[in-house]
Amino acid sequence: MEREHIYFRGQADALAYLNKVGAFKMEQWLKTLRSDMHRLKEYLHIKQSKICRKAAHGVDYLHIKW
Repeated sequence: MEREHIYFRGQADALAYLNKVGAFKMEQWLKTLRSDMHRLKEYLHIKQSKICRKAAHGVDYLHIKW
């Protein structure tokens, strides 16, 4: 894949470009983080439900396999 060359007229242009790229990458990272947190929350909810059900039936919750 060929790399794109970017030429700037001055330091202000370069900094504006870096700010724009940084903001885009931060936005993508936050989207991924939100998605991961949602999946983790669902996973923990399922595990907690299993622990509560087993505890209600007298199963020792310390020996539950994660």
